[in-house]
Amino acid sequence: MLALKRQHGVTMISLLTGMAISMIGIVSMLSLYKNLIYQTVASAQRSGHDGEIAAGLLTAQIELQGAGYGVATASGAAKSNTDFIVVSGATLDAQLKLHGTALTIGSSAVSGNAIVWGDNPTLSAYRCNALIVSDGGLTLLRATSGCAAATDWASAQWQRRADLVSSGALDQADTTFSVSHGSCAPFGKGLPLPALILTMRAHGVDAGYPTGAALCITNYLT
Repeated sequence: MLALKRQHGVTMISLLTGMAISMIGIVSMLSLYKNLIYQTVASAQRSGHDGEIAAGLLTAQIELQGAGYGVATASGAAKSNTDFIVVSGATLDAQLKLHGTALTIGSSAVSGNAIVWGDNPTLSAYRCNALIVSDGGLTLLRATSGCAAATDWASAQWQRRADLVSSGALDQADTTFSVSHGSCAPFGKGLPLPALILTMRAHGVDAGYPTGAALCITNYLT
């Protein structure tokens, strides 16, 4: 009888030990599963943000290819600092008015979170356009009134044309437009010409590395 009790006790201890080991294994597998799900969701979110940022920059580049087109001045072409403006500390208020500080474009690059440019694609009326990085998003604007030249950016009435990158997707402080006078060829084809060199730099809030694009805009006298 005593031996039977001892055997029963050993069996119970072995059973409890096995259950404890099994529980530890189950908890470990659940923890691993949770981490895998988290990493999968985080990767999907980063991929979505990266794709949105890339698409937004591409749309911005397409819009900027026409910057200065059709703008006639006494010198015969659009001018930087008149028909192309870089604005630092730019904000867009509830009345859709732009605020900030205009910078002078020269041979050394100046950087801001907004750019304003004029064009005349139909050769009938000057129009003002703008890109602004605000609230962690990239927005394309167009003036509806009060903008006879890009220098009127602060008094013009703006409307949102498109949110190219949704709010919160960009690192606000690390997303900029840098512009300088220089010499380049659009798409690297042909002989270099006097032009505006624009570099767009964007950094997602959850991305490890910044992305960007460089444009050669030849419609401006420098």
